Amino acid sequence: MSINHTEEAGSAEEKNQLILTAAVKGAGLAVVTAGLVAFTGARYSHAYQTLTRPMKTFLLGTGVAASSILFADHARVHYEDRLLLRHLDQEAADKARAEIRAQRGVLAELNYQIRENRNMVVAVSWLSCMGGSLLYTFSKKGLTTTQRIVTARMYAQGFTILTMMAVAALELTETPVPKKEILTDEWKAILAKDRQGNYIVKDNAPPLDAKAAHDVAASSSSA
Repeated sequence: MSINHTEEAGSAEEKNQLILTAAVKGAGLAVVTAGLVAFTGARYSHAYQTLTRPMKTFLLGTGVAASSILFADHARVHYEDRLLLRHLDQEAADKARAEIRAQRGVLAELNYQIRENRNMVVAVSWLSCMGGSLLYTFSKKGLTTTQRIVTARMYAQGFTILTMMAVAALELTETPVPKKEILTDEWKAILAKDRQGNYIVKDNAPPLDAKAAHDVAASSSSA
């Protein structure tokens, strides 16, 4: 197995581990939050007490699944962003992000953020519609709490499907642009490749500041 394939496998394994850890954290946070809500509702909320057990289970499962997915998706986006800018210090990375946003423009940046954070967009749309539907159904008389939640859920699911279709259409109509790693001139010299495409100096070190990168580049060129 070549060095490049080994590094790619290690990077994929690290990414999957971070995503899995974030998903577990999200699920754990949702379980703790749901436990506090259930304890408080059972003691002080008549509306919660009237909910059936299947409905309570549905609400718990939905919250745990949504929280797990959102945490995992956030970890994925953060990891990919950090990987592309790992050769820059914090100031240079922030400057690079600002330049990329300025080059895209407002609409293109909005398009990019929607595609990158599509799970978050879908979740926010579901929560917004669910909240609005609950306010609407609770203003109506003659419905039980379970009926109000079921009705609100139906509205929210329909709106969520429309949102997912819109995000899918956005991805299908937008030409995908491959993400490129951003390198400084010093790191370009450090990571120069031979004719077989292998790095002369392997990138196993954490990001360096500008002075340290310059020193390494000078030493590698003199060697």
